[in-house]
Amino acid sequence: MSAKITISSFFVMRTPKLPIETLFNQQDSNAMVSAWLATPGVIEALYVASPSLLERLEQWREKPDSKQGKKVALALLRYLIRMSSRPTPFGLFSGIHTGKVGSETRLVSDSAENDSRKTRLDMFLLSAIRSYLAETEAKSDKLTYVPNPSHYFIADQCRYIETYLSEDTMQYRLSAVDSDEYFITMLTLAKQGLSFSQLIEQFCQRYNDAELEEVSAYLEELISEGVLIPDIPLPLTGESPDVALLKALKKFAPVEITAKFEQAISDSCEYG
Repeated sequence: MSAKITISSFFVMRTPKLPIETLFNQQDSNAMVSAWLATPGVIEALYVASPSLLERLEQWREKPDSKQGKKVALALLRYLIRMSSRPTPFGLFSGIHTGKVGSETRLVSDSAENDSRKTRLDMFLLSAIRSYLAETEAKSDKLTYVPNPSHYFIADQCRYIETYLSEDTMQYRLSAVDSDEYFITMLTLAKQGLSFSQLIEQFCQRYNDAELEEVSAYLEELISEGVLIPDIPLPLTGESPDVALLKALKKFAPVEITAKFEQAISDSCEYG
């Protein structure tokens, strides 16, 4: 029997931080930018978006007609336009409003001064924490491994999406490794969600002539290449990623680290 779909009495809409009329309040661009910068929350939004631009703000204030001053003004105008016209989530430049479903369409958002904020730890930071602890606690009996969920087979190759951290972003690439009997065995064992030592133990039980050091090195290679990944969830939807990561870390990470991480999450919630 199919699930019954019901219509809620409210809707959620992404909106820019400021109304589009902000762009037409002043004829002079410098005056418009000055008025915009005086708006509560704008300086903080700029700090989150581009600390380096905020550091150059005085170049524009002291010499707005200079070459550097005009460059800063142009960058500020771009952020002003974004804050007044784009609902795409970007730091403190946009937000979410709720409304009620009615008989007529009337979309009027509340004043930005009445906005509340939601602060959480950056996904790149969470990924870095996960990667660090996955490496330092790789052989913990409480950390389990599973096959990379993106893996698939073509002929004698296993292909999968490998994730890695660059200087400031999460990157993805299509990787491939040769598949053989031993590879299939390790992949099959990992589907049970086993720790490093358990994987070695069960692999050696199937191959009595296997050398412990060689199996350990082989398993380390599969983990480093991203074929097997630590079971440390970091969801993009559903449960908040920081909370999900904390739950996973409490199972295997040192107590002092999880305590500091939990405090960081609590501090971010108190901030807004």
